[in-house]
Amino acid sequence: MSAETNGAMPAHDFTKREAFAMAAMQGFIATGEYSASTDQQIAGCSVKVADALLEELAKGDSNGR
Repeated sequence: MSAETNGAMPAHDFTKREAFAMAAMQGFIATGEYSASTDQQIAGCSVKVADALLEELAKGDSNGR
């Protein structure tokens, strides 16, 4: 089944938040430590990690880094 027929079109334009959350989710799943967690829990944790990273990066910007 092609991506065109099942609605799963490849995404190429991610926001920083989406890209960071995606990377965090991949890491959580790859470690196996979150195997007992629900998909929603892993997704929620991934977004929290992304938000924390963006917050820290913003602090660096305000310090001239």
